[in-house]
Amino acid sequence: MYRTTESIAQMRGFVIDPIQSGGDRFTDAGKEGKFFGHYGLGQPLMAVPFYYVGSFISSLNIKAFQLGLRNNTIAYYDRSLENDFHRFAISRFHQVLTPLVCILLFQFGLMLGYSRKTSFLVSLIYGTATIAFPFARTFYSEPATTLMILGSFMSLYKFKQTHQYNYLASSGALLGYAILTRLDSIILVPLFLIYLGMNMKAEGLTPSQWKKILQQLLYWGIPLAIFVFMAGLYNYVRFGSFTHTGYESEGLTFSYPFLDGLYGLLMSSGKSIFIFSPPILLFFPAIKKFWKEHQEEAVFCAGLALSYILFYSKWESWAGGWTWGPRHVFQIHLFLLIPVMALFKKHLRTKNKAFWLVIGALLATGIFVQIPGILVSFMDYNYRFQFDNPLFYTLYIPIHSPVAGHWNYMVPGFIDLFFYQLYLNGQTFWVRMAFILPALITLICGGISFRQIMKRAVPLTHEVSSGLEESPVKK
Repeated sequence: MYRTTESIAQMRGFVIDPIQSGGDRFTDAGKEGKFFGHYGLGQPLMAVPFYYVGSFISSLNIKAFQLGLRNNTIAYYDRSLENDFHRFAISRFHQVLTPLVCILLFQFGLMLGYSRKTSFLVSLIYGTATIAFPFARTFYSEPATTLMILGSFMSLYKFKQTHQYNYLASSGALLGYAILTRLDSIILVPLFLIYLGMNMKAEGLTPSQWKKILQQLLYWGIPLAIFVFMAGLYNYVRFGSFTHTGYESEGLTFSYPFLDGLYGLLMSSGKSIFIFSPPILLFFPAIKKFWKEHQEEAVFCAGLALSYILFYSKWESWAGGWTWGPRHVFQIHLFLLIPVMALFKKHLRTKNKAFWLVIGALLATGIFVQIPGILVSFMDYNYRFQFDNPLFYTLYIPIHSPVAGHWNYMVPGFIDLFFYQLYLNGQTFWVRMAFILPALITLICGGISFRQIMKRAVPLTHEVSSGLEESPVKK
């Protein structure tokens, strides 16, 4: 995806240089023997501005900016200062998008009628105590796809409230862009149609009102179809076929034993969603309460999680390769946390100390689990560990799980944290402050916001019914 971004930014179309001469498993030969990546077009298009930022910094040619970025990570490219800065800039991509997902999650909580305090706590848990935190360091497409899916869902919910058709169109467009970013997002189309159908039923539409039903479907479906067509056209430009994605050459199929894949995603020490993101366990006590308050939304959240888990349990590469946690089902984490807002709403009123002790423990455990994923590159760990051991060990033997194994690599040569590298590289005080000061300002502003939200949780669109939690005002 980085190489596709590079080609687009340099006005060279979609042709890329393969990692290995003659091709590799991540590229496929297309027209005239040129190579193309397998992955969706959505994220490379969004990342082009970041590439230009890297070009600008590189063009300054200031020696103090030559930070000596660590070079002992596995290298898939020829190193140069310009290339380093391009990759350094694009590495910030999800450090912009992941906070944006948290902001949308916060706003969605307010839309659902929950207080600022409730919405903020769930957003904080998602951003710091799930695999969303380490994935903000990567250029995988799952975080960007999550942003699009959440935006699409919020737009449909907004249509449910306002009956303004522009929200239908934006929902279809955002889901379409999610498909353009990650093709597997297409499995959610039936779920969105079910949600739209439930809203039509709640609105009181009957089959005799087929014109209005058709109108809603067209407003939502046409933008979706346009982006799906773009995804097919992208395939045609690369490989001469609307249905040839490039993945076919990887030889991966839906041939894995279903129960084994299901066990791996839910229970294995190396990929379990509950081990890598402990707070999502709160979904189970929360869903019943959420169902009573938001039935259609509860069906959607549970259905999305189920769709991804059932889909990838059969996929030959269910584990998602060398990543932190279960990459292929990354998108479900946010939707498993949305129902937790209903649980927080209940207990913010009762001041149940035992409950908040459990919440604190889950939050602390979740953050602790993410620390090794942040400080040590999972590429380094898997590459070096598998010199002597099979992949099976990291998946099923607890002591070799990345959650445990990364701690063994918590040494100066492997700690992959920019500010730590900045300190080791002996930069001048002013160069260090140029990077550290914005981080300090962010922390201070975040602390002020946190204090204000937790001190007086007043929602943006609802009246206050108590000092602890607010009830929605029906209009």
